[in-house]
Amino acid sequence: MALRSRLAGSPAAPLEARVGDVAKALRDGAGQGGQQITRPRRRPPSREGKVQLAFFVDDWTKRQLETIAFEERAKYQNLLEEALDMLFQSRGKARIAAE
Repeated sequence: MALRSRLAGSPAAPLEARVGDVAKALRDGAGQGGQQITRPRRRPPSREGKVQLAFFVDDWTKRQLETIAFEERAKYQNLLEEALDMLFQSRGKARIAAE
């Protein structure tokens, strides 16, 4: 109850004022000449030159993939590369997997 009574006399700052404070802090923290300071993007070496490809499968498909990965002690990445390689080969396209 003591906490409530202390806060009762001081209303919270309006959202616009708080957003303005954040914007000012970002401007003040900018590099010289108003340039933004950015951190270099860090990628593991294994992901260099690659892009993410995501899609949805049903639960049963995911469980089968998990089972195969467990049984073969393989990573999803390797299994899916093999699957894409087989797809491309069946369509007469160049293979992608290194042997």
